[in-house]
Amino acid sequence: MGRGDGASTIVNGTWLAVGPKLHQGAVTPKYLVLTVIYAPPGTNGGHSSSSVSYSAGSTTGTTTSASQSFKQANSLSLEASGGFLGNGGGAGLSFDWSHSSTDTQSLDIKKSTTSTINRTGPSQDGINHDEDAIYLLLNPTINLDLSSSSARWALANTRSPIQYVYVGWLNGHVKMPTNISSALSMAGISPSDYKDILARDPLANGSNTLDSARFVPINTTFPYEPPYASTDPVPTITTNITDSSTQTVGSEVDDTYKVGLSVSTSGNYLDFAKASLKDTASWEWTNKSSISNSTGTVQTASVTVGGPAFGYTGPTLMELYIDTIYHTFAFAVVPVQAQEASLKGAVVASTGAHLASTEVILTVNGIKHRTFTNSKGEYVFWGHAKGAATVQAAGVTRHLSDLNATKTLTIQKR
Repeated sequence: MGRGDGASTIVNGTWLAVGPKLHQGAVTPKYLVLTVIYAPPGTNGGHSSSSVSYSAGSTTGTTTSASQSFKQANSLSLEASGGFLGNGGGAGLSFDWSHSSTDTQSLDIKKSTTSTINRTGPSQDGINHDEDAIYLLLNPTINLDLSSSSARWALANTRSPIQYVYVGWLNGHVKMPTNISSALSMAGISPSDYKDILARDPLANGSNTLDSARFVPINTTFPYEPPYASTDPVPTITTNITDSSTQTVGSEVDDTYKVGLSVSTSGNYLDFAKASLKDTASWEWTNKSSISNSTGTVQTASVTVGGPAFGYTGPTLMELYIDTIYHTFAFAVVPVQAQEASLKGAVVASTGAHLASTEVILTVNGIKHRTFTNSKGEYVFWGHAKGAATVQAAGVTRHLSDLNATKTLTIQKR
């Protein structure tokens, strides 16, 4: 226990009390948002072959803090070394947490590299954000030590359940399964909280407009084209995607939200909570992230993009973005009619046969752009680009002295 004579002492081997006596207790927010997984494109008729997989090596998650929960007059500190969260998510999903190396008041919360999150595409053409999944840590325990002038908090290593919820369940477009609504209710989450959870996914309203501060393009596109004939299979492309090619200038965003809070009431602890917290009925989380100059993080995922069904007449270009708060990939189908083609052409075998689903890399001004050939072996890089460039495909590298002078290029595999 702490001493009231101003001396320093160790409290339970973890807390260091300096000055007035620290009163130990715990608070329990309803939930913490761990990540948002965006649905890949779909195929009409329920035969989507699109999927995204965050498996071993990927670390989707966020950086979170709670400093906004406390009154500014109080001295605040965060005690954290690292730990383990979760025992759910449908497949033993777990997250690790550690003290942020860049912000002393924040925790880095990332999916354990031994866990996997998979998402498949919906049963209709295009993007359906009703199938985005928001992952929640239910009722995390926060060890909170309080005095008349200071507060110290730490995320406890409890096995709080992880539960994902689809956007379509939260907005009422699809009835939420009874076992899911019961799990949320047991955590104190009622339908009145659904709107706040939905707000963590800015694409949940169906908007195709992405906030350029939060969603950064990763310079990777896919053809999203239907099969040539009704009897032909839906074209698919499988690859690993990464945000290592992200280029930005110190972009930083955050997402602050309040959740309901339960406070322990033993002794006079509640009085100290009232003196330290802005509101004893709520806890305020701030999830944030940033991408540094020249390169992003090392987030990776395996993705399969399947085309739409025969008869599809919508946009045919699929662009990929990184959500810089949760380090997950978002997909967007965009029209190309008004865009400039900086380079187009075909990739062919040594026999002259066109090669489908083949990666093509255009490097210009030091930035790599990736795309893939369609079922006819054709590729297009959209957007205005000029200067010397390098094009790579099928093991062949071509050097262009002036991209503006070479608008069409066929690459033949040797």
